[in-house]
Amino acid sequence: MNSRELIRSLQGDLDQGEYAELLGISRPLVSRILNGHRAPSLLVMRGLLRAFPERESEIIAAFRGNGDPKPAA
Repeated sequence: MNSRELIRSLQGDLDQGEYAELLGISRPLVSRILNGHRAPSLLVMRGLLRAFPERESEIIAAFRGNGDPKPAA
């Protein structure tokens, strides 16, 4: 899963305004990311990590472009 797909899946039932507030970014930025007009930044990644700490490895892997994280050996 790439970062945009992950961002969309983590949004759940939140509207863009609620999601933006949760992530600490603007609603227009959320819209541009979800519509493919802007790549997610490190600011967005930090917001996701703060809002969804239990998904840390998945978030980091998506932003690295690695898709699904590899299980720990």
